[in-house]
Amino acid sequence: MYPSDLSNLAQSHWCFGLVKSLFRRTEVNCLDNIVRVIEKSSEGNKAHFCGNEKGEIFVKMFDWTLFHSNTFRKIKDNKKYHFQLTEGSSVVKMKEFSDSEEVLQTMLISQLPEHAMPESRAPKGLDLKRQWYLYDEMRICCRGRKFQRCCPHASLYETDCSKQNRSTGRCD
Repeated sequence: MYPSDLSNLAQSHWCFGLVKSLFRRTEVNCLDNIVRVIEKSSEGNKAHFCGNEKGEIFVKMFDWTLFHSNTFRKIKDNKKYHFQLTEGSSVVKMKEFSDSEEVLQTMLISQLPEHAMPESRAPKGLDLKRQWYLYDEMRICCRGRKFQRCCPHASLYETDCSKQNRSTGRCD
């Protein structure tokens, strides 16, 4: 079976499988190695950097939640409702079940300026729990002394806390 015979979803799974297969057979110790694996796995696979190991960011990030907090109302317990939005309206019809009474809520609080954008912000980075996971679990996958670069000791990033809880990443 060739990639052209597959549906779009199957194609992405097929291409990811090629990356995964080559990744397992290749020594990967840094971001550049990952890019090389992706590019070599197939002609259709292309790696796109969002940033690099030096901390430079190539893709701007925006805090859309904060930006829209004064524009739209939050829906309380939104996971328990089914929604229907009427086009051209800011009113949302909500039902908990198909035979439940319909609840209407106006979402729009105020209009946004036409070309308004939130300010860009730096990504948060890995939380302490993830850093400890990399150090404790993934470091063994790195060959030689490369783990110091890929999975540095999480204490390098700790805050002023005297003791960190590895499982939660919170200060005790």
